[in-house]
Amino acid sequence: MKKNRFVKLCSLALAAALALSGCSNGGQNASSSMPGSASNNPAASPGEPSASGAAGIKPAGYPQGGTVTVVCGYAAGGAQDNNCRAAAQFASQLSGDNYVVTNIEGSSGRVAAADVTASKADGQKLYLAAVTFVNENDFQYLDPNALESQMATNIVVAEGFDAVCGLHNDSRSITIRADDDRFSDLASFMSYAEDHPGELTIGTPGAASSGGLMAQLMVNKLKLDINIVNYTSTAEVHAALLGGHVDAEMSALSAASNDGTTAKTIGCASDERSDLFPDIPTFVETGYDLSIPITRCMLVKKGTDPAIINYLTTLFSEMAENQDYIDLSMNTYGSTVNYVSSAECQTNIQACYDAYLAAVG
Repeated sequence: MKKNRFVKLCSLALAAALALSGCSNGGQNASSSMPGSASNNPAASPGEPSASGAAGIKPAGYPQGGTVTVVCGYAAGGAQDNNCRAAAQFASQLSGDNYVVTNIEGSSGRVAAADVTASKADGQKLYLAAVTFVNENDFQYLDPNALESQMATNIVVAEGFDAVCGLHNDSRSITIRADDDRFSDLASFMSYAEDHPGELTIGTPGAASSGGLMAQLMVNKLKLDINIVNYTSTAEVHAALLGGHVDAEMSALSAASNDGTTAKTIGCASDERSDLFPDIPTFVETGYDLSIPITRCMLVKKGTDPAIINYLTTLFSEMAENQDYIDLSMNTYGSTVNYVSSAECQTNIQACYDAYLAAVG
């Protein structure tokens, strides 16, 4: 049953990839490969590590000085892409290998996941996935018939990948246009939505993304009548917001807009305020019981040699302690570095997956 579900999701993702390739100019919009920031010109890269180090001796079969691909399931320029490039930059410096980023868009990351699982389990293709950890008590507010789509990333990750580590904490947030005179903060936005049922629209980066899942959970759990419009990436939904096509966007907090000139992030779905964005309140403190933590997990195809996973775990553990990497992640990309071991990350992924299976019966 599990295998059939995994094969089904990957088959749908590959079909989407073919469709994207047929609709684009030679498939360029579906997949683009670019090196990590440090790969082409390390000396010119901002936030360059202060010294090159070694994460440890590579296991047999894992080539010295080779190329390792970090696959990103979203377009260049978004929060996920930024974090992939930061990781590739510093992994290159610390390992002596060439870590490059490939963007393979479609199906909220599933096309990228299918690309990795179709490759060899040799640790030379990594997948950075934003895994949403839904509270087991919140599954009751989600439609069981829609959960396979909404939890698609979790399903594919649990069934097709082994965890190397968790790298960042994040959460979903709501952003509005700065010049919208109907509401200016989370409390007034929620009040307006309650008083004007059916009027507001909120855009997400995809129906099967954590943003799409959170939008559905917010609407159902908090009993709001808000129209949900699903796009394909953070960059696309943000453009829709600025263009006036939606009233708000559900994006990652790491992509928060708080300059107050064009867009303004007004609330986040975490238990506590972010140290990076202390002025952005949580739903919980505003009186709404909504919290959906996200961990960006570095993954390899299931069946990869444990020795390779251990090597990569050590490499990324070193990277997570590198102050230059921490500063780049926080100050430039708005991501809080929070390293989680391979074992703990795998346990968390499995626990959420088991709760999903229980919810769908």
